[in-house]
Amino acid sequence: MIRVSRSIFNFLYKMKLSQPTNLCAIIFLEKPTVRCGKLLNSEGFDLIELPRNPYVN
Repeated sequence: MIRVSRSIFNFLYKMKLSQPTNLCAIIFLEKPTVRCGKLLNSEGFDLIELPRNPYVN
């Protein structure tokens, strides 16, 4: 069901009939494995590597 509704929203957005309304973020405490990264990319996620927080041990 989620995949179908996401496809519908993507279609409506491409036709300029709807604006994106959802944001999904995953914050990893450790760098994810290559396999995990490929899986997320195949599901439409963009992986952005942020610099390490200097205030966290």
